[in-house]
This record gives sequence, structure tokens and C-alpha cells, in this order.
Amino acid sequence: MSNDIWDRSKTDKTNAALFGNFVWMTINSSDLKGILQFMRENVEVENVHKTDAKFDTFAVYNAQRLVLAKLDQHVYLGGFGLPSFHESARPNNLLYYVAHCEKQAVKNNMNLLGALANALSSQFGETHYYAMTNKNQFYFWLKSTRGKLDRLYAFELNNSDEYLSPGQTLENTVVSFGSPTEIELALSKEYFIEGLSEPCAETQLPEINLYDVLQRIPENWDVHPYKILPQFQDAYLIELSVPAFYGYRKFIGIDSLRS
Repeated sequence: MSNDIWDRSKTDKTNAALFGNFVWMTINSSDLKGILQFMRENVEVENVHKTDAKFDTFAVYNAQRLVLAKLDQHVYLGGFGLPSFHESARPNNLLYYVAHCEKQAVKNNMNLLGALANALSSQFGETHYYAMTNKNQFYFWLKSTRGKLDRLYAFELNNSDEYLSPGQTLENTVVSFGSPTEIELALSKEYFIEGLSEPCAETQLPEINLYDVLQRIPENWDVHPYKILPQFQDAYLIELSVPAFYGYRKFIGIDSLRS
């Protein structure tokens, strides 16, 4: 896959900050003010500013900022001020850990994200949460309905064997909860998606095109990413008092990955 999509100078800037190398949520609700109040009560918010829909979207490439906006049929919440993945979810000496501890760290992280999504879906409506990082090193998608996770898939590339003992192998981390949805199953037949595609398909299918996958899953579940910005009706820029993850302490330790 071309790296051009991660180069801001070569990307449609009106969409890049809402999609490429990013983290965002959609909530099936029209209660924008209620969700804003939820953020004030549950997250360490410092300031909220009403903003024009044509604001500089790159402003939310900041670990203490995110944007809340009403769409036609959903509420959008996106920006690096949302938790996606952070060293605070890992053991302090992670570099000395091997695959099974890495997987537990990812599970701890996804529990936090699931708890946040569950809290939103229990009050407002079905909530979807997506994230990707450049070079496909980490990505996830999840769906929460009525306060419970229906589906979660997370992947992290484990690409360092510096601290492995002789004979040890380092495996990529996949966390999968709930049954794959129809669109996921379809995509797993087009691309090799670890933990979703048949193992024998690794040499038969092309490597995952995350840019394609994280257009088509949202399009199937809620809103195509490129249709988000044109739908903005109201927008608020939220600034946290601390960087993401540290601002969501209320959700740490909740076990959302349970049936």
C-alpha cells in the first residue's frame, strides 16, 4: 500500500484529519448537548469552544483536543483527544515483555475503549469507534449497543524481537470479541486480516489495505468517513486538561470484554 495517504501534503486535507491516521467515534443520536454534558461529567475537560464547520481540522491532531459535531443522523466525536492506544495501558517495562504480556496490555487498552463506548451507547445510542495508525501498526473497530459490546477487533503489529530469548517467536496481537459482522467477513475474503481470514489465505490474499477497510466498515455500519465533514451542522472543539488516556481515568479497570 502506498504511503502517500499518510503524507498530509498529498492528501485531501478536508478529510485527512477526520480519517487518515486517526481515531473517531459515531453515536447514533441527535442529542449533541447531552453528549457534550457527558464529556464534561466523565472526562477531564478544560474548555469547550463552539467552532465553525470549516475549522482547521488539523487542530485536532493533538492529544488534548477533539471535536464534537452533529451529523445528519449521528453525532461525531473525533481527534487525538480520544484514547486509542497509549503507553499508559502497557507495563512500564514493556520492551522486556513478550507476546502474551503484549496481548494483555492490548486487552487492558481495549477494555478502556470499550467501557467508554458502552457508557455512551447506554445513554445515547449505538456507538462505533475506529482508529488507525500509519504503516498499519495498530488499528481497531468496535460496536457497542445498549451499554454492551457487540463486536470488537483490534490488531497490533509486534515488530521487535530485540529482547526475545533464543527459540522464542514474537506474534502479532489480535483481540477479537463477539462475532465478525457481514462486512468484516466479506473484507476478510478480499484481504488477509489476521484472525479473520483463513490462516492458509495469508499467501493467497493481498495484505490488508487499511485505508479501504476503514472506509467500508464505517460506510456499512454508519457514515462513510468522507461524508462526515459535509454533514457538520454544529461543531465544538473540546480541550482536555491532560493528554488523552489520562483524561479518561473513570473508565480504567472496567471489564468491557465480557459476554
